[in-house]
Amino acid sequence: MSSVLNKDQADAIVALTKAVGEQVRRLLKEPLVIYEKKDGSSVTSIDLLAHRMVCEGFDYEGVHYKGLNAIAPGIHILSEEDETNHLSFKRDEPFFTLDPIDGTSKLIRYVKGNEKHPDGDKSATGFSIMVGLVENGTPTFGAVHYPAMGEHGTSYFTNARCNQLFEQVGEGENVQQSATRSLPKAGTRKAIILGNAPKDMMLGHHTFVAQPYSELDRVLRLAKGEAHVAYNNYTDHPPGYWDIVPFHAFAKAASIELAAFDNDQRITQAPNNVWDAKPMRYDDSCDAGYIKPGPYLCK
Repeated sequence: MSSVLNKDQADAIVALTKAVGEQVRRLLKEPLVIYEKKDGSSVTSIDLLAHRMVCEGFDYEGVHYKGLNAIAPGIHILSEEDETNHLSFKRDEPFFTLDPIDGTSKLIRYVKGNEKHPDGDKSATGFSIMVGLVENGTPTFGAVHYPAMGEHGTSYFTNARCNQLFEQVGEGENVQQSATRSLPKAGTRKAIILGNAPKDMMLGHHTFVAQPYSELDRVLRLAKGEAHVAYNNYTDHPPGYWDIVPFHAFAKAASIELAAFDNDQRITQAPNNVWDAKPMRYDDSCDAGYIKPGPYLCK
């Protein structure tokens, strides 16, 4: 699959997310300032700094890391933490999606020393820096770095052509990188993501995965063919493009087409045939109905 990114640019973005992750790891030891956003969700001083570093670049241990604006000049950045650009970008042109810290509540729990969700089903190490790229309405690149997962963080990312998915653990001479060779490559298959589905909803004979798995686990299980349907229970804070695009790119790298049901704000019962769902896109033609509403995300 062709892309506006070349290999060097894709590699630079992966290196950038890892370097930002190392800075985040250091900042976790300092006092954390927490703000409340207009929608009632939390944002921290780390979220805001990570946004600036990913966009503009920074120096770290004698090395200058270019930001997205320098790595790929002219490509708009749709960031969760910059509301000024939410209404201005054009979806018919390539654009980056950025969630500087996905899982802010997990980061807060981690800083407070509570590494487990109160229900015991989600690790607080699961916050991440997430970058995706959309071209012609579909993802063509994704990179996600988990600063607190493992001794030196863990990264998942596609190549520039979005036809291979990698896992990278560690750093420097100790880095371990591997392609997820277990992912099937025998043609395109379809997986479905449902939003706000009741926990007791059954999908007939279709294998599905839900909570308590993290979003990463859910998408990787879809990519590996261990499940065909996933759902998230988003109510107060539904996701935006920045939450979905990188993982969608991971699925594409495994020859999987993600699909969703258009305009279903809350799915109350299983559809007769989940395979009737349309391919999920990011150009107004088929936004998932449960993605955060607003003129920049919905028709």
